Amino acid sequence: MNNKIFFLAVALVLLGAGCASTPVTVPTRESKIPTSTVKVMPQTNTSRLPAPTLDFSLGVCDSKIDPYSQPPAGILKQAWLDKTTLQVQGFLKTYCGGAKITGDFKLKDLALDLYFKITTDGPVTSCLCAHKLTYKISNLEKRDYTVSFSEMK
Repeated sequence: MNNKIFFLAVALVLLGAGCASTPVTVPTRESKIPTSTVKVMPQTNTSRLPAPTLDFSLGVCDSKIDPYSQPPAGILKQAWLDKTTLQVQGFLKTYCGGAKITGDFKLKDLALDLYFKITTDGPVTSCLCAHKLTYKISNLEKRDYTVSFSEMK
């Protein structure tokens, strides 16, 4: 039997047997691929996490951080609490009292941008202190993110 006819017959038998979902490389004389070569398609992850959510909290003044030194804000530490929750702790030097501090985040690819916003609705104290800020982001795929920390515009 001719090689081309043999390979064609094998391909037809495989297709007829319901094996169409697994692509099979049918060799030709030119390709020199052995008949046992099977191309396996990579599986895609069909389970998706819900949209990431932020749990932001503000701590009291931290006496261990000098409120009058530079920088005025920064990241202290970051750690994965579980497979989908990242916690980042930072600090912000601002008024001891009278200011409202809120947090937010933006995720784009591997860039995780953390934001803080300071608003004052009335009088503030004349002293400064370093507040600890905690950003706990859930439903986040565990990857190596580049984390930035800045004031929300």
